[in-house]
Parts: sequence; C-alpha cells; structure tokens
Amino acid sequence: MVESPTSPRGQFGREFLSDLTNRLDGPAFLSRYLKVEKSGDRHRALCPFHKDSKPSMYIRDDGSFYCFGCHKKGSIFNFLMEQNGVNFPDAVKEVAQYLGVPVPERRGSGGPTKEQLALFDVLQKSALFFKRHLERAGSNTAIKQYLKSRGIDRAVIEKYQIGFAPNSWSNLKDHFADTDVRTLIDADVLVENRERNSIYDRYRNRLMFPIRNRQGNVVGFGGRTLDDDVEPKYLNTKQTKVFSKGRELYGLFEALNIARRPDKLLLVEGYMDVVALSQHGIPYAVAALGTASNDMHFRTMFWFTNEVICCFDGDDAGRTAAKRALESALAALTDEKTVKFMFLPEGEDPDSFVRAEGTATFEDAINNAQHVADYFVDSLLETKDRTFSSIEQKARFVDRAKSLIQGIKHDSFRTILAQEVARCFPNEVNMDQLLALNPIDQEPAEPQPFDGDFDEPVVEPENTAARSERYYSEINTRRRVSQLLCAPAIWVNLRDHRALLHQLVDVAQNDPLTRLWQAIDHHGFTDISGLISSFQDDTWFARYLADIYDATSENNMSNPQDTLDQFLNGVETFLTAKQRDVERQVQLELLSQSDHDDATQSQ
Repeated sequence: MVESPTSPRGQFGREFLSDLTNRLDGPAFLSRYLKVEKSGDRHRALCPFHKDSKPSMYIRDDGSFYCFGCHKKGSIFNFLMEQNGVNFPDAVKEVAQYLGVPVPERRGSGGPTKEQLALFDVLQKSALFFKRHLERAGSNTAIKQYLKSRGIDRAVIEKYQIGFAPNSWSNLKDHFADTDVRTLIDADVLVENRERNSIYDRYRNRLMFPIRNRQGNVVGFGGRTLDDDVEPKYLNTKQTKVFSKGRELYGLFEALNIARRPDKLLLVEGYMDVVALSQHGIPYAVAALGTASNDMHFRTMFWFTNEVICCFDGDDAGRTAAKRALESALAALTDEKTVKFMFLPEGEDPDSFVRAEGTATFEDAINNAQHVADYFVDSLLETKDRTFSSIEQKARFVDRAKSLIQGIKHDSFRTILAQEVARCFPNEVNMDQLLALNPIDQEPAEPQPFDGDFDEPVVEPENTAARSERYYSEINTRRRVSQLLCAPAIWVNLRDHRALLHQLVDVAQNDPLTRLWQAIDHHGFTDISGLISSFQDDTWFARYLADIYDATSENNMSNPQDTLDQFLNGVETFLTAKQRDVERQVQLELLSQSDHDDATQSQ
C-alpha cells in the first residue's frame, strides 16, 4: 500500500522510520520509562497502561510491544504517543534525537503551518534585534552595569542569546516596518490597544531572555525590568500558537547542548538563576516560565534525565512553591526516576547564593538534597519533630498523605511513601487503605444495621475517590465526543474500524460516544448539521452534542490522519478502562457471593 504524503508515516517516509527502528535497542530505550527485565530470549516489563501486578508487557528489539494484560500493542512510536501524550511526529523526533539521527524535512501538511513559520521568523529576528542593542550599549549604561554586578560574562550572554529592549515605545515596531504588523502582535512582541487605537512595543527597558524550544526555535521571551519601580518585575510572553508556558522550560535547550543525556537537571525558579548557575559552572539548571512547575514539566525533564533536583528559596513562598512542585512530580514519577528537594537559606536565591558561597558549596547542597520520600512526609507535617498535638492534626496529615499516595501510578514508589507515612504512626495507620487506588481495591465494608421504621435501601454517600473517577470519566467522554464531532473529514474512514465500534457497543452501548459513532456508521453522515438533526427526537442528547460542538476546532484540524489516529487511540484507551471496570464489578460480585456463602454456612 502506498503511503499518503499527509499520513503521519508518509511525512517522514517508510525507509527513514525503518532505519530508526532497526538501529534502536528497544529494551534499553524503554528502560528509561520501565523496569525492563530479560526473560529467556525476550524482554518484559510491568505495563504502564493498566494496573499490572506482574510483568505482562513484552518488548521486541525494535521497541514494539504487546501487553497480554490489557492487549495494548504498537510500535515504539505508539508507546511514546500514549505514555507522553505527544503526536506521531514528536515521537519520531524523540527517537531520532536519542539515536543522534537528523530528522529529514517533513513532506505534506504535517509540519509547522505557514502562520507558525512566520511567528518563528519574527521571534528569531526580534531576539537578534534585542541582542544587537545589548552589544551596542555602552559600558556605563544601566544594562551593562547590571550584568557586571551579577558577574555575567560575554560567553554566557552569547550562550543564552541574552539581549536588551531599549526604553522606547516604538523601537522594535519601527525596525519591523516592512513586516505584517498582525504577525508581530500574534508573536506578542507588539501590543495592540484597540481603545486608544495604538500599537506599541511590548518590552521596554528590559533585560531580554529568549526562550527556545527543544528544536532551538525562539518561541517567546522573558523580560526583566531595569527599573525597580516598574511592575511586573518579569514580563513573559503570553500564550501564542508557538508558545505554551505550561510546556516549555527555560534553559533546557542550552543544557541539552552540553549533554544530550545529563545525569541530572536542576529545577529553579527564575531566568537569572539559570544564567548565574551556568556562569558558575552548573550548566544543567532549567526554570519554569512565570508559572508553577507542572507534571508536563517533570515529564519533559524525565525524558532526558533520571534525576531532577528542585531548588527553592527557604522562605514561606519558596516552601509553598515546593509543595506544588511535589504534587506535580508525584504525578510524573516512575520507578526509574528520582526527585529531590533542596532549600536555600532564607533570603537567598540560587543567583545570590552561588555568587556568595561559590560553586563547590552550591554543589554540596545539591548532593545533599532531600529525597522525595523524606520531603513528602516533611511537607505534610505541621511540626518539624514529627509529633502531633491533636487528633485533628493527625487526621489532616493522613488524609492529605492518602490523597497524594493514591495519585501515584507506580506500585513500588507508592509503597515506599506509604511506609514513610506509617512510620509516623506505629500500629495506627492501615497500609492497605493508604495504598488503595480506589474503593474497589479495598475489602467491602461490613453492612450496618438499619434502625429506621421503613424498609428503604440505605444509599451510601459517594466518596471522594469515586466522585473524582466519575468526574474524569465524564470529562474524557466529552473530549472524545468533541473530537469526533469536530472532525467530519475522518467519518468516512471509520468504516475501516467497525470492529472497534462493535467492541464499544458490547461494553458501553448507551455511552454518548457509542451512540454518535453508530449514527455516523448507520446513516453515512458527512456534515455536522445532519448528524445532530438525526437526534431531534432526543432533545437532551441533541442539546448535549450542540453544546460540545466547536466549529473553530473543525477549522483548525491540520491533519485528518493525525486526528483519526488520535481518536482511535483514545477509543482503545476508553475500551481498556471499561473492560477493567467490568472485571472489577465481577470481582465485587464474587466477593459478595463468597461473603453470602460463608454467612449461610455459619448459620
């Protein structure tokens, strides 16, 4: 079969993809995510896509896999798409980068859009504009004196492409007089004030830090004011079509240029912290961009290293930020990864501390950072000596610990943290309760006698875990329905996947996604209006679909094949979850029947 140039694989070519998988040591590559063990002439691991009690995922030399537990299978690229939540092209690039193989220019419409390429172009030129203004500044100017006071030399300025935005409302705007002004606004280097009918430079009198993605493209800026009376102190690029501050890390591109697989990455809070540490011989620092670190940041770092050290100021704000980082780190941790926490003396930040104490002292602090298991307990305690003054204090501690532990996917690490918590309460904390992922994993509660006069069923209040599970299930259902509604271009191709539809009917016949796909398959709809009209007799469902449908999403769909692949992968994940629910329900019924039989025999 000839591959379409617009399909994900056609964008790179079969020969290139085959060359990647032929070169790849699949088990070694996946050992960065999984604990891979050799079994005879095969490799296997605990499957990360379901609650696996024994290794049921088998891995081939080329990285392709099959799980005998949840039946998920695919290539190394499928694994990365599922595990990291990336698209196919990004998965290919990750494998190529690991192997040190250059990625050929992609064919078809799968690459950056014309609009994105225009944004990359003006952002790169803006970075050069700022850099030249810094170079031309006199040695006695405020910007040069500021850098001198921070001890930042020319080599580090060049490494991070640091620049200077002059104190002018139109300097950059005038420089780009021949460039489409809308592109400059969309890149967030110019600001449009419609009320005053004016357009002006966004950055003025600021030290400029270009933010580069992993491919080295400038995607945004951070600007530090040189006037302490001006707020905000740091001004960051807003969300654009090439920049998301929730995904990018300042300094990551530069750190990976030093070592493609660094032994560790140091997460700090500011741009200047990254630059100052690099100046003092610590080139592996990165920073979140004007936002708290999230699980995506940690997953990104863990892609390149097995150890992340989180460095925070020792004041209350720093410790609050550390607690937020802990939650994000726990969501991204696997058995092969490590997170540590270090706190600087109160009143110090990495920049000031390394300048005052030197590189050796700072690296000693890094080497003595607190392991996440120890910090996990300390972060929850209200006292430093691990004692409790009241039952309420104990309850708050255990409830908070339980909610965090239950969110951890990997059994061994979840066990370690539960043991750390239990040590605070010898013989008082139920380890099984702390480790339970949800109520189904626990023993059924003993039925309580009913003292009322009416023979009515007692309805137990829905607990937090069940409510959370139901909430996320509803959110994911809406996401899948929206994806299908807003992609009529893929409907005709769904005929080739009727086996998947039949599985949906078997396990979730009344689910909105099943009903929607059945209608498309039965009637052969090609437009959204006809599809929604077909449910006119079901007023609630028609309104549900109309509420979810977003015409802009349909217009923004860049590649139908990518969308189809993502939709089918989502359905398979949905089916796996549904089948697991059925298995759990069977287990509950068996437990219930067993209890009933035991009670009958004892009478």
